[in-house]
Amino acid sequence: MSDTLLLVKNLSKTKNNIEILKDINFSIDKGQVVGLLGANGSGKTSLLKLIALLNRPSEGSIEFDSKPLSIESKNEMVFLPDLDVLDAKSKISSIISFYEGVFYNFKKDIALEILDSLKIKSNAYINRCSKGTREKIALALTMARQVKLYMFDEPIVGIDPVARDLVLGIILKYKKQDSSLIISTHLLNEVEAILDTALFMYEGRLIANKKLNDIKESGLSLEASFKELILTQG
Repeated sequence: MSDTLLLVKNLSKTKNNIEILKDINFSIDKGQVVGLLGANGSGKTSLLKLIALLNRPSEGSIEFDSKPLSIESKNEMVFLPDLDVLDAKSKISSIISFYEGVFYNFKKDIALEILDSLKIKSNAYINRCSKGTREKIALALTMARQVKLYMFDEPIVGIDPVARDLVLGIILKYKKQDSSLIISTHLLNEVEAILDTALFMYEGRLIANKKLNDIKESGLSLEASFKELILTQG
């Protein structure tokens, strides 16, 4: 049995004659926590949408758990976008019930446990919650699904700095041991401690794929390593 969960080969995406992603190649092993890092507009979200089957590539292929990516793959992955995806007029408890009915791998007890650790009441209405609280609710709903791959697009950008470590800790605590994480962010310092691997994006290209241990041994921080890479792009 292969240790590789996700294999991306020669992936490109063109929209309106503009090349958004250019010949992307990488793999992710089961259990890995991977940072998809780069400035806004570097192609991070576009890449996640291809993996999540929300868009189709112009060229290349994606394999998930040793099989071509397919609609069936979606049952074993979850994508949390950088958008407010919750129904503003609903109670949190109603959304939990909806998820429980729609997703066979959704665990209500885990969702409630995460909300409790974040001090969020399940009888609250979404439209009475702050943006940061809504992001935490979406996180709880996401982590309550027992899947093989979790994908997060800027999961901590709307959360106050004090709570960011707590949120990242919850992500690590509630993922299954053999599940993998892709965290897309431009907040490099905040995620450095939890990553196994960093994928550095720049202008639609994957410019580096580095193990965090190798970065640490170089004596550079994650952010310093990224800045050094950008300087070489000209």
